[in-house]
Amino acid sequence: MIMIKYFFFFTFSIFIFNNTLTGQKKCLKGVVIFNKQKYIDNFSLDYPGCTEINGSIIIDDKHDGEITNLNGLKSISKINGYLKIGKNPNSGNSKLTNLMGLKNLTNIGGALEIYKNESLTNLDGLEQLNEINGDLLVFNNNNLNNFEGLNNIKLVKGNIGIKGNSGLKNLTGLNKLEIIDNHLIIYNNNNIETVSGLNALRTIGGSLHFQKNNALFDLSALSNLEKINGPLQIIRNNNLTTLKGLDNIDPYSITELQILGNSKLSYCGVSSICIYLDNYANKSTVFENAIGCKTRKEVIDGE
Repeated sequence: MIMIKYFFFFTFSIFIFNNTLTGQKKCLKGVVIFNKQKYIDNFSLDYPGCTEINGSIIIDDKHDGEITNLNGLKSISKINGYLKIGKNPNSGNSKLTNLMGLKNLTNIGGALEIYKNESLTNLDGLEQLNEINGDLLVFNNNNLNNFEGLNNIKLVKGNIGIKGNSGLKNLTGLNKLEIIDNHLIIYNNNNIETVSGLNALRTIGGSLHFQKNNALFDLSALSNLEKINGPLQIIRNNNLTTLKGLDNIDPYSITELQILGNSKLSYCGVSSICIYLDNYANKSTVFENAIGCKTRKEVIDGE
């Protein structure tokens, strides 16, 4: 009799356990593509209780203007892979105005890539992130004014690439960023005037590269930058007149120096640059800048 009772209890317990499992909605795995607004809107209904994506997410219009908000993704707190908002530099979400649907996202296991979102003015909605475990790539978002929304990011474990954002004025929003493990590349942002927002940056694990930022005139926000581990490249920034702000970089952490084609750049004689150039064994290219910064000798003599 005891054996029979035990058998029924054991069988009933297994039934309840299995029934609970089969009643649960599993979170999505692999690369998840949201290319229609209805897929975003229905996510919490199709996957109730899903907070962690065991893979990556791509949010990219199938038809232009299809995606307008990310509100249906508000339950997601963790993405174990990358998050791409826009699929590549030539494909994005033209009507997406904000990222508030991601306000509960605390962790991204890979890169954060934001491509060609024409209506996006800032990155509000990403305030819960404190580090990015891959690259941060922000390309061709023409109305993006700043990086507000990434206010708690302290570490990027990859590259930062900021390219072709014609509305970008500065980098405010990155004010807590201290470490970039690889390169920092700021390229072809026609209206960026300052790098305000990088005031806390101390270490770059690769190159520091500014190129074709035609309105850029002030690098002073980089005055706390102590170390890079790669080339320092200042190329064709037509409104830049001085390299003040790069004074405190350890010159022995610079592996190569390129200062060229900056038509108004007349003051390059900050201490980090001068110490680097004073050793003629160090690789350098200095030309086509304004008087005072046309040649290696001019920079050293004007120290």
